[in-house]
Amino acid sequence: MPSETLKLLPVGAEGAVEKIIQLGPIKFKQISQHLLERMPSSVDFADMLDAEERKRLLGDLQIDPASELAVFLTISELWKNIAYYQPKLQPLLENLKEVGFDAEIRNAVVKVWSESGLTVSDQLRNISFSGRPNVRDVGWTLRMNVASSDNPAMHAAEAIVQFDTDRGSKIVELSKDRLVELYMMLQEVQKNLDILLERIIPGIRWETQFAKHSKKYEEDTVTLYDNTSTAA
Repeated sequence: MPSETLKLLPVGAEGAVEKIIQLGPIKFKQISQHLLERMPSSVDFADMLDAEERKRLLGDLQIDPASELAVFLTISELWKNIAYYQPKLQPLLENLKEVGFDAEIRNAVVKVWSESGLTVSDQLRNISFSGRPNVRDVGWTLRMNVASSDNPAMHAAEAIVQFDTDRGSKIVELSKDRLVELYMMLQEVQKNLDILLERIIPGIRWETQFAKHSKKYEEDTVTLYDNTSTAA
């Protein structure tokens, strides 16, 4: 991402940047770790740092509470933009220099992100804005209700689908038609995701959990067709 299109901090943050430089790299890294551990949740300054912690980290600046808050919000904004834009090293360093950070703070930013960036990125990647459970894995079982003397007409096939989600296991029973409908819908979702990601990052294909198990979907669908035809 070119540095001219990457804006880590808004216009007017120069005063807070100067105070961050005065903090020094060690205290900057400590405040940054507090913020990154809580990302993407909104963090309240008073909740994150009690009076004693604020004095330890910000006391040397000898500034009023409003200026302390401005420093905190500037560091928070910096990490939010780094986390969401995911800039490469050189554009990141160029932009940090453009907004006024000295070499020590620039190096501190790189060190903190190299240590915590992967964890933060995983946290952001797993966010669900729909409020629905995130699917981690999918398991399949095929059930055939074979006809018997008690139930001579019972010969329908069903797929038992077990979704492993971040809220526990969810089990769904699907008929042949429902299974095929689900399979086709997921293929369409995957197609749209691929198109979207190719526009954003050319040549990169986003492999979702559903893509990972697409071969199993296809095999089970074919099996269900075959077994239903045989049973009929």
